[in-house]
Amino acid sequence: MKKTTRHLSLVATGGPKIASPGTCAANSAVVPISAAPRDDDDDPIRRRDRTEAASPVINAAVTYIQAMAGRRAGYAADHTCNLVVAGWEGGPGRREGLRAERALRKLTRLCRAHAGGSIVEMRAKASVAAWIVKSAQSREWEPQDQEFAYLAACAADMEHFCEGLYAAECEALVQ
Repeated sequence: MKKTTRHLSLVATGGPKIASPGTCAANSAVVPISAAPRDDDDDPIRRRDRTEAASPVINAAVTYIQAMAGRRAGYAADHTCNLVVAGWEGGPGRREGLRAERALRKLTRLCRAHAGGSIVEMRAKASVAAWIVKSAQSREWEPQDQEFAYLAACAADMEHFCEGLYAAECEALVQ
């Protein structure tokens, strides 16, 4: 891999500026800064991190829980009679609610398609299911049809995932 070099131009009246190689600003000293080559592709942890960060399942799960948590936090500050700011009437509460709905619809579709078969993605799906159940048990809100649809799709997806693991486990025992 090619070693790259950048130059930092220290200008007396303006602070540091990046100068292209071979150039120099008036009243400045050019100091080469060597950037060591990065071999991220050889690092399995960085490769895994990039894969997980690109997962639509993990992104939708995080978006849903963050939106619901933001909405819940808004209720602590909304002292209007009918919670019109934090609720569904408009404002930030409505925006957070719509974000959560979109994320949950996406997660439901991904579960039905059995997308995201890694352990970390399955844990993200299970975390959303646990969030819904915990919120319902604490009587913070009543689950709607969309939440029940997600729970059913998530359960079917978990069953499908476990069937694959069980088949592999049985095959390993036979060999």
